[in-house]
Amino acid sequence: MTDISRYIYQYMCDEIVRSKTVVKYGRRFIEVFEFVHNNCLSPSKYFVSGSKAEGLDLSGSDLDIMLISNKYIVCESKPEAVIKLLRDSVNKHILIIDTGNAQPGFALLCVQKDFIKTTYGKDSFLCSYFLNMTLFWLSKEVEVTNWTPKNLLDCFVMCLGRLAYWITHKYIPNYFIPEHNMIDRLYNQQLWDE
Repeated sequence: MTDISRYIYQYMCDEIVRSKTVVKYGRRFIEVFEFVHNNCLSPSKYFVSGSKAEGLDLSGSDLDIMLISNKYIVCESKPEAVIKLLRDSVNKHILIIDTGNAQPGFALLCVQKDFIKTTYGKDSFLCSYFLNMTLFWLSKEVEVTNWTPKNLLDCFVMCLGRLAYWITHKYIPNYFIPEHNMIDRLYNQQLWDE
């Protein structure tokens, strides 16, 4: 049995995998490919893996190329994406990662084209001024000790919840002039009903 194992090993080395030198050169080729792309050709970063990246050029070998682009930001939720847009004033495409609706080992990336415009072609119900007013109202109602960096997401979700409540009731009070409804007469009743 030992002789058969050695014969199979030698056959695989000679006929299938080829020599150590060929495998080494295959790996070097991929390393040079990564280096050139990452340092000379593109602002994005490439990482290559798979059996071909390991120097094995077999029938059915795969080559996996992962691209890390500076043009996109991946967030775990819409609130996180909105926070990044408001906090950083980013001019990048936002992708929301969804692992709950994908098969194990995979993820869906949802493109969020624009958080500020609605499908109606008009300015959105949400604007930075409405969010500022909401923040002012809640900062008056909620203990100051809750407004800490570790509670940022909770506070943001609280702001969105309050804003959603106000939009549902068609009333967003101005912090400085409380009797002024900031969304009064912005949209006709038909649009509200949609």
